[in-house]
Amino acid sequence: MESWRRAWKGSGVPVAPYEDTEWVAQRREFLASLPSEPNLSDEEAAHAYRLAQAQWIKDHLEQIEDEDPALAARIQEEIDKSRG
Repeated sequence: MESWRRAWKGSGVPVAPYEDTEWVAQRREFLASLPSEPNLSDEEAAHAYRLAQAQWIKDHLEQIEDEDPALAARIQEEIDKSRG
């Protein structure tokens, strides 16, 4: 099974972007820019993980559309809203 499918696990399930080893290799620079110090608060660490999840979703929107078109449309709407 492709690593992106393992990371996605279907609609309604949180994305586990680090399970997508191909994506991790391609986004190494982005991931390195996320805060990862050992003294991060739980809130800061959770925020950094959510940023990785959001980027993974944006990068895989076409594949998500193949799996769940309605969810992909909602994600695209949220992306468009965030751009203003």
